[in-house]
Amino acid sequence: MKPMLLSLHLGGREIGLHTYGLLIGCGCAVAIVLAFREARRQGLDGGKVLDLSFWMLVTGLLGSRVLYVALNARTFANICVGGGDDLVAPRSLGRALGDCTRVFQVWEGGLVFYGGFIAACLFAFAFARRQGWSISTPRTTARPTLTPSRPSPTWPSPRPTA
Repeated sequence: MKPMLLSLHLGGREIGLHTYGLLIGCGCAVAIVLAFREARRQGLDGGKVLDLSFWMLVTGLLGSRVLYVALNARTFANICVGGGDDLVAPRSLGRALGDCTRVFQVWEGGLVFYGGFIAACLFAFAFARRQGWSISTPRTTARPTLTPSRPSPTWPSPRPTA
């Protein structure tokens, strides 16, 4: 597999389209479409499921970054206080700000899966309560989007045979 599908050079900076990221995005899009269809089949408002899907993606990304930073807090603090890799030369204000804002530089890497999973599940729980849904509604709506390697407790669902 080719790690980077496309690379553009814009203003002295390289912007790349990574294969893994593209496939994750396609998987998310397919999952959202399937959840939307399942919600409509169950008589739920499809727009609410789309809202839930969008905000679960956002909270998942935030949760995965927050947990990564929490697990590596000492490293980030040392970079901010100590000045990164170059400990000998004095830092300018811009360099110090750049070092201290590395926690926000997601493109440098650093996401933890289970942090995103926990954050997205907590958000889904809060969203379901706010909408007046039962707690199992997001789970049963998302069931068709799950792969066989990650089954839900009620998977596979019993299908009528008549």
